[in-house]
Amino acid sequence: MDLLIGFAWCAFAGEVFVDGKVVSGVQTFDNVDVQVRSNGDVLIETAPPRWWLVIEGEGARGHSFSIEMRGAEIWKGKSEDTPVRVFLDPWLQAGENTLQVNATSTGASGGELRVWIGQGRLRGETLVMEGGEAPLRMGPDRQGQWSEIRRIQFSR
Repeated sequence: MDLLIGFAWCAFAGEVFVDGKVVSGVQTFDNVDVQVRSNGDVLIETAPPRWWLVIEGEGARGHSFSIEMRGAEIWKGKSEDTPVRVFLDPWLQAGENTLQVNATSTGASGGELRVWIGQGRLRGETLVMEGGEAPLRMGPDRQGQWSEIRRIQFSR
């Protein structure tokens, strides 16, 4: 009954969003995160945060990447392809996982390239990162090969 009253009140104050999509009517949820915005919108997230690798570069050129998980290449690309987001969960196993970012910079130019590894949630088409480690950064003056290893603790 309280849930029905809550949704009826929200219908007048704002909209109800479940995992980034507007919903109406009565719905039942377990283990969710609820956020109420100042305009009255209610955000309900049913999915837990997922692991992502995000690469962004503002005009960065001349960097090539490969991403390895437990020794197997899972993604390959260039700075000119950014922004890129790689969903990591399908490659993660319960426990500690080793992720390796390999880069080669030849004739690099333009802006800085940033690589984030962390948990995030999709809200519609927007990926919202939740914390995560400080980004790996590559400036236009970087040349040669570079490799970085990160460890991810994962539970299903």
